[in-house]
Amino acid sequence: MLSTKTLINKYTIVFFGTICIVYLIVFLYLKKLQFSPIWDERTFWQTSLIFSNSLIPPQTWLQDYKELNTPLPFLIFGVFEYLFKGGIFVGRLFNFFLSFLMTCIIGLPINKTRRNAFLALCGLISFPYYLWLSGHLYTDIIASFFVLIGFVFYVRSQHIFSGISFVLAIASRQYMRFLRT
Repeated sequence: MLSTKTLINKYTIVFFGTICIVYLIVFLYLKKLQFSPIWDERTFWQTSLIFSNSLIPPQTWLQDYKELNTPLPFLIFGVFEYLFKGGIFVGRLFNFFLSFLMTCIIGLPINKTRRNAFLALCGLISFPYYLWLSGHLYTDIIASFFVLIGFVFYVRSQHIFSGISFVLAIASRQYMRFLRT
């Protein structure tokens, strides 16, 4: 008879292996994240380049940038460009990593709600834009990551960290507002 610990370890190994394969397929399908910018990526990248001239941007840069989105993702992408000089690939890779991390947080339950975690993960992966946006330079993945982390802290009654995460989500995408239920 298998112990609960053995079942959890087997589930974790199978889950992690499956998710790695899925993400590898997406990575290869998206040409290793090395394709020409499309749609909003062009302007998002140009805005990120403005913020790549310094680790701490002057206030005038924040006042004068031309995007309709809030500035936090552009600051993050700009910092990565400042530090690594990897072009748009580094920003895409950051989004890809955050997406992978969110998938693991949702799919690897801490308690015994493995079935619910699996169903939630199936819903997330089946959403047509989730994996696609994960490999592009868009602000949605960063904002979604902060929302997820905010909920994780909230259910653990760590309300200060939860509040900070939700503020960062709104600073990443102004549409990340929450309804009280």
